Amino acid sequence: MIVVDGPHAAAREAARRVAAEIERVLARREWCWVALPGGRFMAAVYEHLAAFSLDWSRVEFFFTDERCVPPSHPASSYGEAADRLFTNPRIGPHQVHRIEAERSDREQVAAEYAAELPEAFDVLLLEVGADGHVASLFPNSPAFDLAEPVVALETPLKPRWRMSLGPAVLSGARTKVVLATGAERAATVRAALVEDGPPRELPARLVRDGTWILDRPAAARLG
Repeated sequence: MIVVDGPHAAAREAARRVAAEIERVLARREWCWVALPGGRFMAAVYEHLAAFSLDWSRVEFFFTDERCVPPSHPASSYGEAADRLFTNPRIGPHQVHRIEAERSDREQVAAEYAAELPEAFDVLLLEVGADGHVASLFPNSPAFDLAEPVVALETPLKPRWRMSLGPAVLSGARTKVVLATGAERAATVRAALVEDGPPRELPARLVRDGTWILDRPAAARLG
């Protein structure tokens, strides 16, 4: 667990951690598989990450979840990364695996995306919601009753229909970098990291073994 002064420092530290892990993986094999989340906070992380001088041509990017909107929509997870990170000329289109969640045949999209996934992600980046959701797995999500690695779900937040990696894929990532900022997440952070309970009730517990990057308000209830 790493505690920093505020959300800007948290974004910088998350980018630094992801970049360091990519470099470590590429030092021992040809490719590195990275899963990226959506959310407005990721814009700052992607801007910091893009500034690192890595061998980007050997990184393959996937997404933890996607809203069922076109890639040009402001809520698109892909769109945020495309604007901030994939402008790097060393990242080719063939390295980016987008969830085509705007298509109406969601079950087919889920199956197609599942076929593209690596055995395990080298780096998984996530932000924890105030309610404890990660990716698009919200408390008591039906995804916890499904075995599929990619699922289509109706969620409590708009846009309601989303595609998400399943619980086993998230928990099975080799390295997890987890962000939580703001006082409104303090109780959730404590519940995820300190209190016992099933991930179904608080999906952030799926990644409690990751490196958590918190600002001081989010860490305030850890003691």
